Parts: sequence; C-alpha cells; structure tokens
Amino acid sequence: MIKIIVLILSLGLSLLTTLTNNNLNTVQIVFLTIGLFLAYIVGFIVLFFFFAFMFSFYVNEKKKPTKYCRAQRSIYNVFVRICLSLFGVKLTKKGLDKVPKGAVVIMSNHVSNVDPLVMNIVHRDKDLIFASKKSLFKVPCFGKMIHKIGYLKFDRIDSMKDMGEMKRGVKWVKDGISLCLYPEGTRNKSDDYLLEFKAPAMKFATLTNSPLVVSAIYGTKEVNDKLLLKRHKVDYEVLDVIYPEDYKNMDNDELTKVVYEKIEKWIKEKSENV
Repeated sequence: MIKIIVLILSLGLSLLTTLTNNNLNTVQIVFLTIGLFLAYIVGFIVLFFFFAFMFSFYVNEKKKPTKYCRAQRSIYNVFVRICLSLFGVKLTKKGLDKVPKGAVVIMSNHVSNVDPLVMNIVHRDKDLIFASKKSLFKVPCFGKMIHKIGYLKFDRIDSMKDMGEMKRGVKWVKDGISLCLYPEGTRNKSDDYLLEFKAPAMKFATLTNSPLVVSAIYGTKEVNDKLLLKRHKVDYEVLDVIYPEDYKNMDNDELTKVVYEKIEKWIKEKSENV
C-alpha cells in the first residue's frame, strides 16, 4: 500500500510539474514527466531515510537502556512498515489467537534479515524485544532505534559469554516485556529445513518461566532477490504455545526436540506445497 501511494504521489507531482509548463512539446513533456517521476521516487526514499536518521540521532549507543522505550518502538514500527512495503512483502498470518496476553517468549526459524521486521509487525500489540546479533546495531539509523527500544545484543546465542545480556533479557520478560529469539542462533543459509538448535538459546527461553510461543516463517529468503521490483508472499504462523507447567518437567533436550519437530514439520509442508 505504501509503495502504491509513493508511486501515485510521484506520478501526480511529475504530471502537475510538467503540465504547468506551457512551452514544451509532446516529446519534451513525456521525457520530463518520466524524469520527474523517477526523481520524486528517489526523493521520497531519501526523505524516508532522513527522517529515520533524525529520529535516531539523539540515541546514545554507549548508554545501555534500563527500561523499555514504547515511543521509539512506535516510531520504529512506522519505518518497518515502509520497508516491508518497499520490499514488496505480502504477509499472511495465522494462529495469533493462540498467543496469550502478557509477556511471552516467541521462537521461530530464521532465514533472512527480514524475519525480525515481519515478526515485529505481527506482534506489534506486545512490548517486544529481540535477541539480536551485534552487527545489526551497526546498521545506520535502525541500529540506534533497536538499541533505544531495548533489544538484547549478542555475538551469538550459542555460548554463555553474554550472560549479562541473558540476565537482562530474563529480567525484562519477568517485568512484562516479550522476547523473540531464534533457537538456531543464526540465519539458515543451507538447504536444510532447520539448523540444529543451540542449547543455551533454549535454556535462555525457559529461564524466563513464561509461555513459549512456537512459530514459523516462510518466504522471507526470497525477499532478498529483486528488492523493490517483485511481490513476495510471506507466511507466518503461530504453531503452538507451551506453558511453564507443560515444560517444567522437561529437560532441555526434550523441550528442544518438541519445538524443533513442530517447526520442521511446518516448514517441510510449506516447501512441498510450493
């Protein structure tokens, strides 16, 4: 929708600018209209990143957030929507009625940098942070935004060296902030349905003693191809919710297997039906 609005505005402005000039012949009008149309599109994109920069300019990256910033999350949601629209993402979501109120830990497979953008919008009704890799915080504008919101910063959630961030995440969930993490620990760039889950990631989830929302995403890997030029169908579904009373008697390996099999089965069915 946002992409269509930008295109319509760009076309309208280019036609208005051209037609107000009475000294042009037909050929000149056509070429000038096309040139202005492209220029206005570029202008809107530049304006978008300018506002993103302005909203992130005041953020002090050296100061670790001590509380969740809802205002920054609201601003971030606007820019996420614009990005998904520009990327041509058509989102289908299912199973959200299964998600309980209050703080939860959301787990999903991970194949693309677009995954967190999609999941952020899907779960926009919750105060939400992500367990994110440190390199994302270096992305201009957006890195500062997610820092201000309160995203957790990890090298990889497959070792215990980031215990400080784990403790902060557990505390925030217990304070009512939902957490999204990817048990694979990194993006799956292989041809396998899922990478092996990292034991510390699953342990991190259960330490929160909150409902575990098992979900899966499909179609974001293709978004990286032909950005801005192609429509991409993305599916997101909440598969199950595992409550603390259900997993309290499970060991880490048993719970990992349950979550892994649910997500793997869904991805396999999606892949076979494409």
